[in-house]
Amino acid sequence: MDCDACPRGYCYDVIGRSDGTTFQQHTNIPETRACVSVPMEMVNDKRRVFRCPECLSGDPSMLLDYIINRGSRATRRVSIKTSVALIIYYLKSSQESARALAKQLCAALAIFEIHVAPVLIKLHRKVDPSQVDVIHQHLLPKSPCHLAIIFMTESDPRGGWWVTSDDDRAGAYRVDEKTFIYFHTDNLLRLATDALTARIFPVSCGLNLFNEDVVGIIFHMLYAAPWESIVLPTSPSLVVNNYAAIFPELFVHLYYFGLPLRSSLLRTWAKSEEARQHTGLLLMERPTGRNQPFAVSKFEHAPTSRPFGIDLPMVPAVCGCWDRYPHHWSLRHTSNAFGEQFSFYTSSCCGLELHIAIYTDRRIVFNAHGTTIMEEKWDPGAERFSFDPMTMVCMKISESKKGKSEQEGRPTHAAPWTKAGTEARS
Repeated sequence: MDCDACPRGYCYDVIGRSDGTTFQQHTNIPETRACVSVPMEMVNDKRRVFRCPECLSGDPSMLLDYIINRGSRATRRVSIKTSVALIIYYLKSSQESARALAKQLCAALAIFEIHVAPVLIKLHRKVDPSQVDVIHQHLLPKSPCHLAIIFMTESDPRGGWWVTSDDDRAGAYRVDEKTFIYFHTDNLLRLATDALTARIFPVSCGLNLFNEDVVGIIFHMLYAAPWESIVLPTSPSLVVNNYAAIFPELFVHLYYFGLPLRSSLLRTWAKSEEARQHTGLLLMERPTGRNQPFAVSKFEHAPTSRPFGIDLPMVPAVCGCWDRYPHHWSLRHTSNAFGEQFSFYTSSCCGLELHIAIYTDRRIVFNAHGTTIMEEKWDPGAERFSFDPMTMVCMKISESKKGKSEQEGRPTHAAPWTKAGTEARS
């Protein structure tokens, strides 16, 4: 298969089609295997672009959409001499999940010959200085390294994260976000300073994020330290497997290809149906350098059924048609006025109408990776996310107007519907 960007050509096979090739063992002859494995549509579709491994290695803006088989001798892939210090803190109740995630991340990075120094430790403890020295010894000498810290815990709606669970001898115990971060990262600051990147990935429900002050506390806690970013899931009831499944691919994008966190995160999250439907993301990162200010954004999956990330009510809960299937809202019309997006839906069962106006405020929507994503930027002046569903969302229900034209049945949007829209107009 010839590269569309350079004169190189690579032998290939099709993903899912094994020809039963036998491998030569106990010899110095390289294994007989294809350089790359590509999807069938890349072979059949003449418009599908193929970029070779060397072109991908030289341009971080291009993303991998095929498999590079292991071994730079066979694939001519550029070898990346770097290592990753992986620290996973976990609740006792999450021990098996932590071990499984560590194995998955080590295996994913090992495919690309990235050296990993993993450390698993319970949350009520901390990495002591002697352990930091051991981590240094296990990293590749005279080579750049990265630091990734994962917290597998649970949050509390009153604020804070749990450091012990009911399974522990002393029972469940929680601490505030500032104490939690300081205690578990204090001895890692030197390693974080020496690393090319130092990132934090809590794997926890987002109940504490509903408190207005929490994001600001985390922001100020990390601002003066060498941390480059933190990624927080926003689901109030997180299913770890649905969210953690994106981490192996995410780590390959970050630590092999060296791609930016934002683009890598949105790609892996948006392309995973389970992850994007299950949880949104809160991203806090320094996009232009470690000594630069943080940019803070919240992301939600925003298909037609979730305009601007707002969940619509269940159809039968509104109309009562529990025995009539299927149940879904069908979008009939959208328009924009007075800073609001107005949407008109009808139910699939009885034609009940739902009219919703959303004052978009700092929220925007964009298409990426085959779906629609909502982004809300943090208000740096108020140090909070300003979108308030209580004042910025208005929903109205009306009976079916079957028999009338869509224009006749559509309510007017001659004035703002939401309280925020009315206040902004006055």
